[in-house]
Amino acid sequence: LREDDRRVRHYWFTSWPDHHVPQCSAPLLRLVEEVEAYRGSLLLPGSRPITSSDVSAAGPVVVHCSLIICPGLSCTTLSAGIGRTGCFIVSSIGCQQLREAGQVDMLEKVCQLRLDRGGMKKTTEQYQFLYSTLAQNSSQLQHQKDQTPLEPVSIRLQELNL
Repeated sequence: LREDDRRVRHYWFTSWPDHHVPQCSAPLLRLVEEVEAYRGSLLLPGSRPITSSDVSAAGPVVVHCSLIICPGLSCTTLSAGIGRTGCFIVSSIGCQQLREAGQVDMLEKVCQLRLDRGGMKKTTEQYQFLYSTLAQNSSQLQHQKDQTPLEPVSIRLQELNL
């Protein structure tokens, strides 16, 4: 790439209904993980979750979730980019905070986003979906933590039934 060229990777969440939420949060969590893994791959060989300190090194993620209708040769973009986009951004930030700190203040994140873009996160349904998404992510993180190999001392104690 030339110095003034930029590489763009486009993710398109096609099954998210306008003004509503998906029926389950698993596809959104997969999208968050995929975007994060890709950004991490730009930093170091291999793929790893990035931390907040890595963000500036990897470059920005541009998010706009819109409904695009292409009835023929022309396409029309519908949506203001505040509902679904806000859900993605809060989910991404929330997953990162859960991983790094073990907790997230979703209301604080939504309020911060609204300072940057008015109307971000519009409906009660979207708030409920976000809580559900972050609860599912928290459960996944706990399950991964529980699956980590035990230290040799712990294994030996279990063998001795102590």
